[in-house]
Amino acid sequence: AIDHLVFDFAHKYGLIGIRSEESRLLDMLKRQFPLVAEYIERVEEEHLKYLSTEEDRRQAAHVISHTIRVAVITYLMSVKAYVPPEHREVLMLSALYHDIGKMDPEILKVIDIPGRLDRQQIGIVSRHEQLSYDRVIKMISDGLYQPVDTDTAEQAAVLKEKRDMLTALMGEKGRQGGIIAQYQLIVWFADMLDSQVDAGRRYILHGDMVT
Repeated sequence: AIDHLVFDFAHKYGLIGIRSEESRLLDMLKRQFPLVAEYIERVEEEHLKYLSTEEDRRQAAHVISHTIRVAVITYLMSVKAYVPPEHREVLMLSALYHDIGKMDPEILKVIDIPGRLDRQQIGIVSRHEQLSYDRVIKMISDGLYQPVDTDTAEQAAVLKEKRDMLTALMGEKGRQGGIIAQYQLIVWFADMLDSQVDAGRRYILHGDMVT
């Protein structure tokens, strides 16, 4: 059961609410999943340099730290849930990029507001899921999980499975079935775990911390 995974793994390993350890955690993921190594590089090149204020950069750094912790918790839970090794990298990428849409300057300003958000602010924050999805789709079109000329038909088929899985994982929650729904639930629980104890997270939606 997912609640068993939560308490047996996340709390046991003390990963909830980690501060100032994200780089070490990211290094751990890099050793397991080579594609994860590109994460910070992509974020720094394509997002942080476009943020004009110190406040935006501060809040963006907090978003990045959160996604790294979510990815690590997702990894631990995926091991405990016996997710096949060939699927874990895809889960890592979906966890790392699940909030990339919040790097939008307008959204960063809203998520820095303490307390309950109003309807207009909720609408602004809600855009981040589509923005995150669009970002990952662009990565795929730019070459992520795309075969090269030297790949065999079997290798190309594996890459297609990963492309399709990542696209589905980044899609709207609640509309997927089967294994994709289960994988989305793992990432969602990891996200909620870190969000609920994240002292740097200031905004509230519907009385609960939103993801």
